[in-house]
Amino acid sequence: MDKKYCKKCLIIKPLEEFYFHKSPRDQRTGKCKECILEEGALYQKANPEVCHKKSNKYAAKERARQLKIKNRKLEARNSQMKLKYGITLEDYEILLKAQEGRCAICGIHEDLLTRALAIDHCHTTGKIRGLLCNYCNPGLGSFRDSVKSLQAAIMYLQSHSIVIDS
Repeated sequence: MDKKYCKKCLIIKPLEEFYFHKSPRDQRTGKCKECILEEGALYQKANPEVCHKKSNKYAAKERARQLKIKNRKLEARNSQMKLKYGITLEDYEILLKAQEGRCAICGIHEDLLTRALAIDHCHTTGKIRGLLCNYCNPGLGSFRDSVKSLQAAIMYLQSHSIVIDS
């Protein structure tokens, strides 16, 4: 049975035009989607104050839910920073302000990035050096924090600045 009779508009329609429902027979509502939406619109028009209150109540609940999620994420980030680097979110914000929201190497502003600036630290001492973008941080890591390797890379780039067309 792939068609059903709508109790409101009295028309036989395909099952896809009915919402799912827990009823044991065909698991569809008794009225078609069009009729249900029409009834909802009429109810809202006849009872605007009730609908407005419900809407505001829902919006307030949703704002509170989103705030809880944001706070949980901040708490998790704070815990991770404390555990991994020994600093708090407040310490991070101080570093960020001192660097004017920019990567310590290339100077790109954090607003232009998709991720927050990463905490750069010495892997032997654990000491924090600054905040870097998601391009510069792995770049330093690729050179294993070796000044010698970075200087060699600079010399290489300078000596090979002429591009040869193939």
